Amino acid sequence: MASERMLRQWEAFWVENAPSLALNRVATGLDVWTH
Repeated sequence: MASERMLRQWEAFWVENAPSLALNRVATGLDVWTH
């Protein structure tokens, strides 16, 4: 089972990276639709 520290690291990773990943996905989707 994951330790508390690992969970904290995952949480920090997602908080930092989820917004840019989401923007990437949206941008890719728009790129597909506009071409």
